[in-house]
Amino acid sequence: MISTKLRQLRVLLRVFTAVDGTATALFAIAVLLLLDLLGDRVLEFSYVARLLLLPTLAVLVGVIVWKRLLSRLFCTVQDRQLARVFEKREPRLNESLITSVELRRESGSSFFLRETTKRATSLIDTISVASLFRYDRLVLRVVSVLFFLAALAGLGYAFSETTQIWFSRNILLSEQQWPRLSRISVEGFDENGIAKVARGDSFPLLIQADTTAPQVPSSVAFQLRSLTDAKEASSARSFTIDQFGTKKVDGVEFRSFFHTIPELLDSVSLSITAGDTRIDGLTIETVPPPTVIRSELLLRFPDYMQRADQITQPTDRAFVPEGTTVLVRNWTSKPIRSAEITRDNQPPAAVPIADGALSFTLPELRTTTHLEWTLTDFDGIKNRKPIRLDLEIVKDQVPVITSRLDGIGQAITPIAVLPTLGEITDDYGLSEIRYRYSVVRTQKPLGTDKESPEPENAQTDETPQSDSEGTRPLASLGGTITNQPLHGTFSVAELLVKPGDRLSLFVEASDACTLTPPDGEQAAPSRWGVGERFELEIVSAPRLKGILDVREIGLRQRFEALIDEVKRTRGLLEEIRLEKTPEQIAAEKKAEEDAKAVKPNEKETAKPPAPKPPDLITEEQATQAAYNTQRSLRDSEKEKYDLGGIIAGFQGIRKEMQNNQIFTPEAQQRLDDGILEPMRSLVEKDFIDFDDFLNKLGGDLEKRESVERSEIQKSHLTALTQLDRILAKMANIRDRMVQMETFNEAIDLLKEIIKEQESIRKETNEEKKKQLRNLLE
Repeated sequence: MISTKLRQLRVLLRVFTAVDGTATALFAIAVLLLLDLLGDRVLEFSYVARLLLLPTLAVLVGVIVWKRLLSRLFCTVQDRQLARVFEKREPRLNESLITSVELRRESGSSFFLRETTKRATSLIDTISVASLFRYDRLVLRVVSVLFFLAALAGLGYAFSETTQIWFSRNILLSEQQWPRLSRISVEGFDENGIAKVARGDSFPLLIQADTTAPQVPSSVAFQLRSLTDAKEASSARSFTIDQFGTKKVDGVEFRSFFHTIPELLDSVSLSITAGDTRIDGLTIETVPPPTVIRSELLLRFPDYMQRADQITQPTDRAFVPEGTTVLVRNWTSKPIRSAEITRDNQPPAAVPIADGALSFTLPELRTTTHLEWTLTDFDGIKNRKPIRLDLEIVKDQVPVITSRLDGIGQAITPIAVLPTLGEITDDYGLSEIRYRYSVVRTQKPLGTDKESPEPENAQTDETPQSDSEGTRPLASLGGTITNQPLHGTFSVAELLVKPGDRLSLFVEASDACTLTPPDGEQAAPSRWGVGERFELEIVSAPRLKGILDVREIGLRQRFEALIDEVKRTRGLLEEIRLEKTPEQIAAEKKAEEDAKAVKPNEKETAKPPAPKPPDLITEEQATQAAYNTQRSLRDSEKEKYDLGGIIAGFQGIRKEMQNNQIFTPEAQQRLDDGILEPMRSLVEKDFIDFDDFLNKLGGDLEKRESVERSEIQKSHLTALTQLDRILAKMANIRDRMVQMETFNEAIDLLKEIIKEQESIRKETNEEKKKQLRNLLE
């Protein structure tokens, strides 16, 4: 309580000191400034005197503020001194408060100190800190100072000219003189003393002083006051012009003072003082400059676009299709007297005003155009900056094609069908879509079997024979569709190609643009957009079959590696141990022996046997099993993903065989029934069931304290059994692949036998012909 009272007294003391010191300092400062004004007005101090007097006043003000305010406000007041104040106010304290304050920092305590502090606390609690101060003197002093300052401010406002001149001379140290005889005039104001300027613009202020007057001012002071309502002053800014020039008007020489008032945002009143002349009642009104509040562009598109006219509302830039006729219409913020438009670097042209809007037509724009508008209202005010509008020309781009061959590799047979998928887009509309192809035909040396498969890296003695190229229509559109899905087929058989030839194929599309190039520009390029070019080699069916067989062998190797991964997953599950530990077996055996050791007479008095505790797995077993289960789940997800990739590979082989017309019923049965369907079943059912069993096992392991060991073992066994089913199916699929490889090898051997028989037959015929020629000779 003692510390709180002392702290309250200290705070209130500083507040009291601050108020009292501030009032005294303000009074002293006001008196000094008033004496300075009176002295300068009577004695008219020189510049040097005023230059020396200003820092003197500043020093005096600083001393007064320090002595009467700062030094008293920031002096250190000790607790003993504050306690003395309370002692004077309450004699019953009998210096018990001072004793408590002085001895409370000493270590330890005594009965005397505790009793003294207790007595001082009980007495000081009855004393109000506010009652220790005399507020009547403080209020009287503050009221007196405020009255004096108010009177001084009233006099300053009443004699604002005198105050302004004093401030300019003694504070700003200007060369302005006290009132003398002089004559000045201000240019740019009408008979009502009003000048208008665009809001945000600068105002050129020109003041002329008659040099024939008794005194010609060497400087001019003016004051700006912002007007908020009906020319009422709300704020003021003062300026001094001490630079001038000379000008003769009707034979009379004037001294001209010029000043630019920058960026006027509000209307202001202007007061000018020069010599003994003061001009009041001038007003500079800021009016909004004319501007465009709404713009419209009426776009008439070229005929080939087949689009209706469109109205847009641009800001300062608009994008316009090439060849569009643009009607520009602008509505202004106020009535205007005239308007001009500048197009690029051409001379300004007058713009007609109709129905309150400015209209200007730009026919068939072919290049980017820059427009600038200049507006003049009936007050002669122009817009501060030209109103700009850029019309960016958007060239008609050729169609964009994204295309791909579906189920086709780098090699195809002479009777292949090439499915093409993708998308074609154009900015304004598509006209035609077609295939473009070219064939490089080759001729093999005589005696080469064109139907025999060749290794991909085999060196052949092929020589170009002839080239052929052409187009085939794919779709004809009306010129209004901008997005067209690409879905077509290209038949190779119609080209009459043979193994060894090369086919180059791509999709191209044109739009409906009919614009001719502007004068001075080169002819427009082709309006055809080109898709990706596909370079295809024509091979025999056996050779393509051999290429696909190689890919199938690669997929089989990937599948065998996947089987090994599944086996590793099974190894993770086999590592899970859920059997009873030796410690659990020993504890159960001991419990049985203890039950058998109970004597007959003890059995009658013995308590009923406790229920058999549940058979639970240990925490260590659950932790190890949960870890392996989670790893198995992650491995299962990866195996499903890898198996999906293998399925996609076989589907690609199947599509390629179909598109190349070598997909026999035997191949269909082999791929669909032997490989693809079993693999899909693994992904869509078997692996999903396996994941469900693993999740069941994981859930049982998390609730091991409430799930019997036998239940967890059952879940574990179910997961293992399901994985064994998966491995068995995968092994069957792999065996089918191996059988197919053996079947293909048998087919190749049969082909070699047929080829050898054909060669022997040819040699026999040649030998017979040779013998016949010998007989004839």
